[in-house]
Amino acid sequence: MASCFATSLAVAETGRCSFNCEYSSSVHCFRDQVRYFGRSRGRIKPLVYPYSSIPRCEVSVVEKESNVSGLEVLKTSDRYINMSSNIMVIGLNIHTAPVELREKVSIPESEWPQAILELCSLNHIEEAAVLSTCNRIEIYVVALSKNHGIKEVTEWMCKYSGVSVTELREHQFLLYNKDATQHLFEVAAGLDSLVLGEGQILAQVKQVVKNGQGERVPGFGRKISELFKHAITAGKRVRTETNISSGSVSVSSAAVELALLKHIPDSSSMSPRVLIVGAGKMGKLVIRHLIAKGCKEMVVVNRTEDRVAAIREELNTDDAGVIIEYKPFSEMLSCTAQADVIFTCTASKDPLFVKESVQAALRCVNSSLSRLFIDISVPRNVESRVSELEGACIYNVDNLNEVVEANKEDRLRKKKEAEVIIAEEVKKFEALKDSLETVPTIKKLRACAERIRAAEVEKCLSKIGDDDLSENNKKAIYDLSLVIVNKMLHGPMQHLKCCETPLHISCSSGHLEFSKEIIHLMPEFVRELNQDGFSPLHIASANGDIEIVKELLSVDYNLCLLKGKDRRISLHYAVIKGREHVMKELLVASPDSAEEVTARGETCLHLAVKNHQFERFKLLLENLKEFNMYDILNKKDIQGNTVLHLAVSTKQYEVVDILLDENVVSKGTIEMNSLNKGGLTPLEVLLKESGDRDIEEILRTSGAVSAEPLQSSQQEGLPQSWVVPVQDPSNEQSSREQTRDDWPRSNSKKLQDFFKYNKTKDPPGKVRDTLLVIAILIATSTYQTVLSPPGGVWQDTYLPEGNKSNNNDVNMESSRCIAGQSVMGTNNPISYGLFLVFNSIGFFVSLHTINFLTIGFPLQLELQV
Repeated sequence: MASCFATSLAVAETGRCSFNCEYSSSVHCFRDQVRYFGRSRGRIKPLVYPYSSIPRCEVSVVEKESNVSGLEVLKTSDRYINMSSNIMVIGLNIHTAPVELREKVSIPESEWPQAILELCSLNHIEEAAVLSTCNRIEIYVVALSKNHGIKEVTEWMCKYSGVSVTELREHQFLLYNKDATQHLFEVAAGLDSLVLGEGQILAQVKQVVKNGQGERVPGFGRKISELFKHAITAGKRVRTETNISSGSVSVSSAAVELALLKHIPDSSSMSPRVLIVGAGKMGKLVIRHLIAKGCKEMVVVNRTEDRVAAIREELNTDDAGVIIEYKPFSEMLSCTAQADVIFTCTASKDPLFVKESVQAALRCVNSSLSRLFIDISVPRNVESRVSELEGACIYNVDNLNEVVEANKEDRLRKKKEAEVIIAEEVKKFEALKDSLETVPTIKKLRACAERIRAAEVEKCLSKIGDDDLSENNKKAIYDLSLVIVNKMLHGPMQHLKCCETPLHISCSSGHLEFSKEIIHLMPEFVRELNQDGFSPLHIASANGDIEIVKELLSVDYNLCLLKGKDRRISLHYAVIKGREHVMKELLVASPDSAEEVTARGETCLHLAVKNHQFERFKLLLENLKEFNMYDILNKKDIQGNTVLHLAVSTKQYEVVDILLDENVVSKGTIEMNSLNKGGLTPLEVLLKESGDRDIEEILRTSGAVSAEPLQSSQQEGLPQSWVVPVQDPSNEQSSREQTRDDWPRSNSKKLQDFFKYNKTKDPPGKVRDTLLVIAILIATSTYQTVLSPPGGVWQDTYLPEGNKSNNNDVNMESSRCIAGQSVMGTNNPISYGLFLVFNSIGFFVSLHTINFLTIGFPLQLELQV
């Protein structure tokens, strides 16, 4: 109903329907609109009405002069119409179409902006992007209608390329919404390439965004832009987490591998003579891979020498002993006659090598020698008829399968890992897309509420009289109206989000402009926690999005102290991820945030040391010095470890050195002999962990000590408060006697503390694990004994008949033997009964022991560190 109402408004304002025809004279147009508005997201619900049942529009409308078309009004009239827009991809790739067809439809990079403008001029296309490489030509669009969008884009491709609609439809593929998103993410990750994990495709996807934003192409809109940006993120994550890009993973590298496989050098030459035609991006990669394979000499044909010189400088060929000789295009055929392997990689639309010209060039040389043409250009640079010449062999991008098949199992394993990451990124993007669509609704609700609020406040003030109210009273009324509106809108806004607010999703995706918009519309979202316990500031801090962090802090600086999962604040996440610029912003906004601890008692310094963030640790230490908050250095985590304990344990020399700086130690700001819950000083932790000599020297130089030998025999395991520090040897005996005399007067709690585990014995974790293994072994053996009792079981049933006597089988005659019955139970029932009793006791005792150890009792009370 909302959509139909919006359409009525659009038609009423323009006097024309959304398909640019007079609504009063076209029943077909209205029928198409009815079908369109019956569409739900991701699926078309056709609402078919007989023509006779559709009344002709009889409303008299005064046409208004306007530069805005009815279609534009329809697109922007209501959010619910925009929700039905579909993201679609229509194209050809190496899996669906041969190179002969792909080269006809391919679009050069220089023509992408014009192609986008032409696509967006179509009636049902809102946004568009073009991705054209040697392996694919794909057009991504945001369409108001699936069917109309497919038809219009297909007709445009046919018009551009000159290919018939029938031929194009036979080879093209179509994907919608989530499937289209997943496809682009797989493309960016190199999963859809001929060579799995190809690295160059990610750069080509980046180029799409660069062209769309750099040249400010109007058709490269918000949805398409976010789709490609997220695809780049997904591609980077796959390459980082799966190492899928290792090995020969590009068309250029595969071409070089193919040349090594196929070329057999002439006996008169020690190495093949190589010619590269084209010094663009692909040509540079071919040269790089040839050098990596040991090629020392090559000729490069290009229109200008500048690019060749730049390649020499970038690859540092002079120092590597590699000779790259430049030749102009006018000498291309003569160079071809002297070469054994020819790589072609230019953007020429017409073939550079045709049969007649190559044949003429080979007349002056030995034409019987084999020449290998490897054409990785689309459109192709080498005419297929060249293969008819004697000794000429041609390979193009569709012939790289032989190289691709190598290490297939390893690449498939990495592909499965990558698919899991792709699924996660698709889910994130779908959430972002849904959140983008809530913005118009939030704006309308806000605008409507604001109009009502402002009008009612004016009425109230006019009734009371401006002269009778002070400025403070007016401000109080104004603030009250705002509070009422915000509380009334909070409920409806809650229904616009599921587990996360739109602000969570925009911060997770790094969308600055969208985040600004949401913060302005709904500032209360900044304090919301999602289902995982993260606020928007937590997410932005972890991601390192400094601009979003600044926008969030502009609402309320106290957000720095907002605790989330495990009682962590934003500074903790910034430290863990190493976001130094975010840390500086958070510390400036709230210096006190450095004192906050997590649920495990960890300060930001603990987290920096645990995650080996030395530079971030230095930044935090400088902040502590500036605000004189040295006491944080001595704070202990849940295990009683200070920062020095952790630095020593992980053998981080730089951290220990900066902590035990002369200025810090002289001021007494760090307790270098503090005991953790295991009763260990930092020096003892180092010695127990097979210490580092350099760190040990720093500790001993700064005054770190371990327990005295005499004290260790009697006082190991005592709480620190019980032990009198050793300052003078003459007072050592009296101090020890005084401590011993105090024990009888201690309460039961101190006695329990005294009998806690000794640090020289096995730690409680090892004790528990050992007992648990023993208990499991006992339970297993006793259970197995019941299944297989001593002596085994009878295999057959024997029932004695009459009074047969047989001296050899007395037991067999005097008792009944049943298959499966215990032999011991049959021959000696009393002994077997005792065996069962004690075996059962062992079984049940071991089960109870396992239960106690699993839940942590009694170690949880007395032995836990």
